[in-house]
Amino acid sequence: MTAALEAVQPVWRYEAEAVLDALVSSGIEFTADDIRDVVGAPFATGSAAALGGLINGRFRRGEIEPVRFAISRQRQRHQGVVRVWQAVAR
Repeated sequence: MTAALEAVQPVWRYEAEAVLDALVSSGIEFTADDIRDVVGAPFATGSAAALGGLINGRFRRGEIEPVRFAISRQRQRHQGVVRVWQAVAR
């Protein structure tokens, strides 16, 4: 996933990080779909792995945790399952 993050445009990554910051700060549950709704697919590669890499980084740092699964709202996912995340209570 690191390669996918390095391949995206810095503007997209900055915007995605800002949305992720806001979601984490709010304490509400969220999915990758919520972030993609705001910033769209990553520029250049269009790789979903870039967004997954951002979320996984927050998980590894202990900022967020998975709370359940949901059906993706993204049409191209064909009702695939996505994780629902929430900020870790501190």
